[in-house]
Amino acid sequence: MVTPCNGPPTSSTPQDVDAWLLDAQERLAHLQCQVARPGQTCFQQDAVINLCVLLQEAFEEVRVVSASARPSRSKHRQIYG
Repeated sequence: MVTPCNGPPTSSTPQDVDAWLLDAQERLAHLQCQVARPGQTCFQQDAVINLCVLLQEAFEEVRVVSASARPSRSKHRQIYG
């Protein structure tokens, strides 16, 4: 999913959304591994863990909204071609 700097966001296909979610989840997993490194304070670890939980919830919301929009997109294509 790309949002150009000089214009409105481009239309995304369900495959684009799935690819974005997969990439974002992989990046989140990498971040979670970094939290476990020595030298992090408990406060830092808690903050990052809480951010990770929020991101996971947001990813799930995007997935659900995207999945629920798919049938209406195909109906729209059938009606308007």
